[in-house]
Amino acid sequence: MSRITLATLPTPLEDGGELASGSRLWVKRDDLTGLGAGGNKARKLEFLCGDAVQNGAKSLVTVGAAQSNHCRMTAAAGARLGLPTHLVLSGKKPNRLEGNQLLSQMFGATLHHTGLADTDWAGLEKFRAQLTQQLVDRGEMPHSIPIGGSTAIGAIGYALAFDEIIEQCSIQNFSADAIVFTTSSGGTHAGLVAGLVRARALDPLKRLPKIIGIGVAKGVALSSRSVTDLANETLTLLGETSRATQGDVTIDPNYMGSDYAVATQAATDAAKWAAHRGAWVLDAVYSAKGFSGLLGLDAKNEFGSSANIVFIHTGGLPSIFANHKFCFMPLQKFAEHFQAPWPNGRGTSYEIASQTPGVAGWTWRVAIAPVIEDCDFSHFENIHRQLLIISGGEMVLDVGGETVVCQPGEVAEFAGDIPTTAKLVDGPIVDLNLMTMRGKASGKMTYVEHPGALTKCEMIVAVSQTAEITVDGESI
Repeated sequence: MSRITLATLPTPLEDGGELASGSRLWVKRDDLTGLGAGGNKARKLEFLCGDAVQNGAKSLVTVGAAQSNHCRMTAAAGARLGLPTHLVLSGKKPNRLEGNQLLSQMFGATLHHTGLADTDWAGLEKFRAQLTQQLVDRGEMPHSIPIGGSTAIGAIGYALAFDEIIEQCSIQNFSADAIVFTTSSGGTHAGLVAGLVRARALDPLKRLPKIIGIGVAKGVALSSRSVTDLANETLTLLGETSRATQGDVTIDPNYMGSDYAVATQAATDAAKWAAHRGAWVLDAVYSAKGFSGLLGLDAKNEFGSSANIVFIHTGGLPSIFANHKFCFMPLQKFAEHFQAPWPNGRGTSYEIASQTPGVAGWTWRVAIAPVIEDCDFSHFENIHRQLLIISGGEMVLDVGGETVVCQPGEVAEFAGDIPTTAKLVDGPIVDLNLMTMRGKASGKMTYVEHPGALTKCEMIVAVSQTAEITVDGESI
């Protein structure tokens, strides 16, 4: 097969230390492939673009979700090769391009926003086919690539990556027991399985790792049969006669959540774990889901206590800057929050969020506070306060001689640096406080019982008395 060098290879294999079970984590840094901010698709694109150039293509077309890493990297490949690139994307055209879309535009690609959902794979592929035909009719000689670049030609990149991983493990004097990664369209998965089958044919007695894909997309290639078939097509292109079976393919869908591109709490926690432990940056809706699967399997002792587990970091850094509003905001229960004694010694607040969590010196803070008796409120110099009763009845405040009535469901505002006395009308209450320093921070507390609009802002701190909060159709 024709191959064009686009990636910086080999990528590092880093020691990630011990997992909870005692097994050792190794991180294959395919986020560092170099092309257009890096990611696993560079390996596929070396062969996909090689095929395109070999067949005389004058342009590239591909398709993906709104923040598709594959589309961004195809745009980068087109820039490197001087080929105009067309990207078919889900969603409407945003007011401002962010993340992968911004980079794709910088690389010179034409973005076609379809208005379709991220999960409407059939509709997106139909749009790709229609656009490809339009370009053919205009004489632009397009090379059209399906979702994820998941063809047998593209999968060759990961058949060779399997060899690379095994060699790096050998150099570092260990054998991998499992290779874990995120899988959706199946090309990376099929390539790794093809690499496994090739290696097994060469040495049937050699110890080889189990290939475990953490499935994150419905309706694409989430079946062992489709991955097996693609692996065997890849083996044929490589001139191999050995064949993969469905027993070679493991897809675990238990860490997907509700669907593709929808964040899960486990993925958010996994992204935070990776950032704190190894400074590995995982995007919350793709690579972090795969890593949450690895951590989940380890917690269930699926690997044992002395295994070597390789996680392939497939990239996704640019989408962090498009989905940042949902990143690293862990779900916490009431008792887990930092406890801040009141300056006046009359009670304790439970800090939900702050500019400087758990320490003084903040310019804004959100906290929950039980008030069990009539009392004087603490003095907060240069602070504006907003208060909402979330449990209990009415409370009346005397703010420097002015009466402020606080009722459930209504936000009360007052100055935190004016002497304030609270009188409970119907017994103890629990209130939610937003405190902002004048001239340094600003915020607005909104009480929502039913779907409603929020003021445009940089951050949302959501406090729920129900099981779920949804913002713009996405559960957080």
